[in-house]
Amino acid sequence: MMDGFIQPHPVQGWGQGHQGERLFNTAPAHNSMPYPAASPADSLYDDLDDELDPYDAIYGELDLQKVYGQQLAIWTHRNPETIALFTPVQGDTFMNIVAFARTSLQFNTAVDKMMVLLPGHKRPLDMESVFIVKPGTAIIIAPLYDYMITLEIKQLGHKIDMVLNITMTVLELKTRLQTERGYPSDRMDLLYKDRPLENVRYLFEYGLAHSSTIFVLLNLKNDILVHVETFWGKQYHLYVDSCTTGFGIIASILRRTVSQSVVDVVRLYELFLPKHTLVLYLGSRVIDWDNCLGFYGVVDGNVLTMSTIGLAHDMAIQKVPVLLDTGRLHHILVSKFDRWSTVVLKLHGMTGYPVNLMKLLRHNSLPLDFTDAIGSVSSNAKAVTLDLSAMKMDDDLLYGIPLKFKIARGITELLKVAPSRTIKSVKDTLERVGVPNASMYDLVVDGYRLPNNKRVVDVIEEYKVPIELSLKQYPVFIHGHQNVIYKMLAYSKETLATFLMRVKMKTGLSFKDYLLLICGTVLNDDESLPVFDTRISVKSSIFLIPRKQYRSFFILHDDWLTKLRIPSYPKIKDIKDLLWKERNVPEGGLASIGSFLQWYFGAQGRDGAVKQEETPLKERMLEYEQNIGNRFMHLKVEQPNRRHPSNIKLEDESLEELEKMVAKQEEKNRARSLPPHSHRRKSRLPPIHRHMSADANRPADRHGLVKRKAYTTMQDVKPRKGRRGSRNKTGEQTVIPPPVYKYTDGAGEAGGDDQNKEWVFCLRHDYTLPAKGGRPTHH
Repeated sequence: MMDGFIQPHPVQGWGQGHQGERLFNTAPAHNSMPYPAASPADSLYDDLDDELDPYDAIYGELDLQKVYGQQLAIWTHRNPETIALFTPVQGDTFMNIVAFARTSLQFNTAVDKMMVLLPGHKRPLDMESVFIVKPGTAIIIAPLYDYMITLEIKQLGHKIDMVLNITMTVLELKTRLQTERGYPSDRMDLLYKDRPLENVRYLFEYGLAHSSTIFVLLNLKNDILVHVETFWGKQYHLYVDSCTTGFGIIASILRRTVSQSVVDVVRLYELFLPKHTLVLYLGSRVIDWDNCLGFYGVVDGNVLTMSTIGLAHDMAIQKVPVLLDTGRLHHILVSKFDRWSTVVLKLHGMTGYPVNLMKLLRHNSLPLDFTDAIGSVSSNAKAVTLDLSAMKMDDDLLYGIPLKFKIARGITELLKVAPSRTIKSVKDTLERVGVPNASMYDLVVDGYRLPNNKRVVDVIEEYKVPIELSLKQYPVFIHGHQNVIYKMLAYSKETLATFLMRVKMKTGLSFKDYLLLICGTVLNDDESLPVFDTRISVKSSIFLIPRKQYRSFFILHDDWLTKLRIPSYPKIKDIKDLLWKERNVPEGGLASIGSFLQWYFGAQGRDGAVKQEETPLKERMLEYEQNIGNRFMHLKVEQPNRRHPSNIKLEDESLEELEKMVAKQEEKNRARSLPPHSHRRKSRLPPIHRHMSADANRPADRHGLVKRKAYTTMQDVKPRKGRRGSRNKTGEQTVIPPPVYKYTDGAGEAGGDDQNKEWVFCLRHDYTLPAKGGRPTHH
């Protein structure tokens, strides 16, 4: 019986996770033990249950000798604000830690697992990959199984089921969505229970459970211009977003082939031309209907090709004769597997008539159904007739005025509208045909803004003049406290500081207590920039989240409890200083708690949301100040926002010109630091001897800098045996003192307030030339 019990069985759900990590798969619907239940006969050996614990094979082989007498920090995802300390003693095994976690942290081996976080590691490791527990190790209790999470994108009508590990960060989830679906990670907000998720937080911090639903809110900017070539011979220019799907491209194109009276073009073409008969190409790559363009790497200026499957693969191509309204006979090339709607679309490309107002008659009386397949057409078949009698019911076609709209980058959109229509209805029509957010723009003719309530015939006199689109204000949604949503108008030319002041007046909430969150990151743009140049775009959603100055952790050890307060966005140095100042935490557990806190808050540095950007090397200014009389050369590193000493503005000069000027100044400084007749005056400075020394008896220079004795002087250095000093080619001795390192203020004065001083690296080259007339010359 015992042999049958210890027979190895595979753990349920064990597999390969995302990015090659070994993870546990989704838990079953009803929690079952991950090991087979014992047979009834095994009940005779109930006394040996503790010795034959199947988890002993996983946890019992770890070596704890290096951490005897030291505290180990144990943390569980079920209570993320609690850290328990366990002190192993001589003879303890890892099973003692498991027993302690069961009693203190409600550790359940049926649904939870233990992982080891080694010091300096960014991610915890599975138990099977660790054999020795090192000092500073922390124990992480994570879910045994991954969770099945549903992500719902209402803007696109998509629902995605994903298996997630809740120990991953929100940004890692967004990155996975971008990799698998093409949604850009910097243009989406994740909401769980009406609460926005920050990029630097872990999923377990929001209480995510199995079968939960996360809503994805996309921030569409429509800043990518693509060109779509169709099989009916027309090319369309569309402004799309990287979140736009392939089906969205098809719907925008087909919307331009019907009249303005059609409201739902998708339902119309579901019968005439289903999407499974069409294909969209990016080069030679087929774009899936449900995937975003960002998944295929579509960028500004790409050309897409739209065709039917029969035409794309040249499947039974044949000619269909069509008699036009002008009496001219025309032959159209189509596949016999295409539908009659393909013929009508090709006629639309030739004549420009709307598809929904055209009819094809066979034998001049029998109308053809556009949903039927064309089939085989003989060479001597009679031509079908084009009927345009339905066009008499459309006012835009009968009395319409062709208007040219200047979209951007030299692209114009031609739209035929009735003179009696209002300007607002014209803008709505532009938005339906594919111009994004056209209803929010102002129509401008020769600098005059057209009122929305006026008719076209009353405000437009010259129809050949292109109409420009100008965006002066656009709506923004502020998600305030208790799920209250405020709709505001952001003016494109106002500064961010003015907009934030209006948000404060609108919501009544102070920014001292709340943070502005957009796309998972805190809004920290320059407040002097215009709103349109920031991340706040049209119909953006901005969330006001409470500002937490500190995050509390409760440390449990034996019979006492300590509350540890840590800043919300700490650095590693802050964590170390805080732990050393905390007297109630035992010294043996500082390293283990520090390892855990470094992992817990390390996501902020990995995700880059809080980490400050370093100044690029090319933007750093090197200022060379040289005093020829005193032979000083100062090397000062200035801040990038400061002004160059030569009154040169960085924004007015190109980077190449600036680099040339700095290189030229460096060359001049090198030349001036050498003697007048030196053969190396135009090359480099003379070599410095290895002795780092200076003359301590030199008087103060013009700047009032006191000469201090640094390291040793030449008199203190004992010459080696057989050497009395270095001599030049003429046999005369040359003495080169080493450089002096000092700290001076910006003006070169030794006195003054220490807070106003700048740390300057001073490099001094003094050397003695060969004696002329019995007297050495100093430079």
